[in-house]
Amino acid sequence: MRTQNETHVKNNSYIGVDVAKATLDAHRFPENLSRQFANTPEGWKQFLQWIKDEPPTLVLCEATGGYEKNFVLALADAEIPFRVVNPARIRDFAKSCAVQLRQWTVSRKAKNLRWSRNIEDSLV
Repeated sequence: MRTQNETHVKNNSYIGVDVAKATLDAHRFPENLSRQFANTPEGWKQFLQWIKDEPPTLVLCEATGGYEKNFVLALADAEIPFRVVNPARIRDFAKSCAVQLRQWTVSRKAKNLRWSRNIEDSLV
């Protein structure tokens, strides 16, 4: 039987979340699963239910003028590892990887394997 920490290491999955005023668009990599949730207490509960059985290594979202604050508080309360990322750093990372920036959302960024593998080291 694996412990939760062993699951984190074994899965090595990341979830990118685009945070908007009304919605959370989440994408899980490498499983390539996407879901949309309301950016409300009920939506946060549904998100946490979605990740409950296989907790991610890390959840990341861009700082979006405060719309992310209550969502990340819900993550913290649930003891889910997360990072709030400066959008400029993500754009710079994308440029360094020669990735097309048009419509390159946080959830799509999570699909990028190099981003996923470097995220824990580069986002402090």
